[in-house]
Amino acid sequence: MEKNEVTLTGSIIYKDLEGGFFAFIAENGDRYTLHGLDESHQRNGLIVEVNGVTKPDVMTFTQFGTVLQVKDIKVLDSSKVIENKPTH
Repeated sequence: MEKNEVTLTGSIIYKDLEGGFFAFIAENGDRYTLHGLDESHQRNGLIVEVNGVTKPDVMTFTQFGTVLQVKDIKVLDSSKVIENKPTH
């Protein structure tokens, strides 16, 4: 296991800030900006278990929590996903 490697359960959330990005909010309330999130997991409201490495020294334009470099992800619940549907 790498230094700073964590396994967390929580929700992937789309934040409409600075062009939009996908964030992760862990069950304990900790907030992360995800790096390396596969496109298939870029779904607002997706409940997952994510394994990755925290990068507390990395700064991002999002300024949303700590950067988490995703190594592995497991979908736990997709029933709360809010798809981005265009409005007319």
